[in-house]
Amino acid sequence: MDSVAVDVGSHFVSLCKWDGRRLRVEKSPLAADGAIDWADWTRLLEPARHYQAVVRCSTEGIEEAARRHGARSVRLTRGGSSPDPAFAAVRQAADRHRQAYVPFIEQGASRCRFGVLDRRGRTIAFDDRPIAETPPALVGELLGRSMASLPREEPQDPAVQGPILVAYGGAGPRIAAEVACACGLTRVLVPDHAGALAATGMLIADIVLEFREEVEPAPPDPASMRRGFGGLMDHACRQVILEGYDLDDTVAERSAEISLSGGAGLLVVDCETMTDAAELSARFRRMHQERFGHADSSAEMLVRALRLRVTIHTPKPSLPGGEWRSFQSGQPLICGPATLRERHTIVHLPQGWRAELSAYSGLLLEKT
Repeated sequence: MDSVAVDVGSHFVSLCKWDGRRLRVEKSPLAADGAIDWADWTRLLEPARHYQAVVRCSTEGIEEAARRHGARSVRLTRGGSSPDPAFAAVRQAADRHRQAYVPFIEQGASRCRFGVLDRRGRTIAFDDRPIAETPPALVGELLGRSMASLPREEPQDPAVQGPILVAYGGAGPRIAAEVACACGLTRVLVPDHAGALAATGMLIADIVLEFREEVEPAPPDPASMRRGFGGLMDHACRQVILEGYDLDDTVAERSAEISLSGGAGLLVVDCETMTDAAELSARFRRMHQERFGHADSSAEMLVRALRLRVTIHTPKPSLPGGEWRSFQSGQPLICGPATLRERHTIVHLPQGWRAELSAYSGLLLEKT
């Protein structure tokens, strides 16, 4: 079944089609009133074919437009992991460069988002601000603080050259070198299809379903917590089936929101085993000590909510690389100062920086 991904931002809509052989990526501005012109979406379709539509926006109008265009069926899915399916593509690009922790920056038409991802593509640090409030020097300073707090690890592969900043979005690569300098990095990776990374990311991102239920505040009790998680699992099973997947395709993670009496020091604690309340209490107090610098062993602990995160492992197509217009003449290296006007994104090289096609994928910027 062919796949089409639709990602709607504040000013643009990105559309991506994958038929197993060819990847098409399109990006067009939204109408002045924010409405979506589904003609842009349906022109990627071919009559009498089946499609899976992965959508990050309202799905109103998609099925009707597809039927008018002659598609035999359209299967809608939620599409992507939270908070952003682009993280799946960022993590995949970083894995090719053997990176454990990945600082990233995305800048679009109105907002700048930046942070650090862990090995599983989850955010360790994350910030989302209007562009006017995020000059590159400030973004670099905040990213530098986040990375300084990470555990230091010696690279097992001598070829690994240290952390690399991943930059994407229509304007992220334009300020990436300046941000990298501000946080002490000398390399930037601009992934393939950087200007529409969320749309391509939806084709490779796992689907993440999150469930939460508030409970009457009470000390940890494994028996009552197991019953609560059982109810959440029932909801999750139904949702997984509605998404069109089998339970064997999933991994479930349980956690609880726990605080001290009075609501102080609320933390989310993993609940891998539900047999020992003392062990859960000890885990909470260790986390409380690390986060807040103190852990009162005499204060009562209260469970306030249960959480269930279910990850559906989806098939991962091997997407082809992008085309970089600035390198089509055959030149292996471009030195700054230079501005590379690529499809859907702009890359700026200050004086003392150079760009080359990465041996793995994307565009690699390095400070010389």
